[in-house]
Amino acid sequence: MKLKKAFCAALLLCMIAALFCACGKAQKGDVSAVERTIPQDAKYSAEEIGAAMDLVERKFARDFRGCTLQKLWYDNTQAKAEAEWAQDYHTDEAIVLFSNFHVSENGGDGSLNSPYDYTNWNWVLVRNNGGNWVLQTWGY
Repeated sequence: MKLKKAFCAALLLCMIAALFCACGKAQKGDVSAVERTIPQDAKYSAEEIGAAMDLVERKFARDFRGCTLQKLWYDNTQAKAEAEWAQDYHTDEAIVLFSNFHVSENGGDGSLNSPYDYTNWNWVLVRNNGGNWVLQTWGY
């Protein structure tokens, strides 16, 4: 009986260790090689767009486990959409960024298809009076 309990305890510890190892591999979204694109004739300065991109990358790294952010860009033809988002969120300004990313076989939180490549995924950030950007929503 003692041998059976010891075996069960050892098996349980192995399962817990395996679970932690598996989770550790997908703890963060990978943003290490993101290709950023900021057009020169953009509505916002490169610094303003870069600050918005920094927020997106932090969110991606924190919450898109097992995913790899490949491209992140600002499309300066989205002025109408940005005005609508600003109005929807009762703010002075909005910026819409786009991204492409890959979800690994074990990636995502169950709401993303895997393995799969997402393209033109948008990120909406808002601010008031030229202040700091706040990430409001993301997705298609």
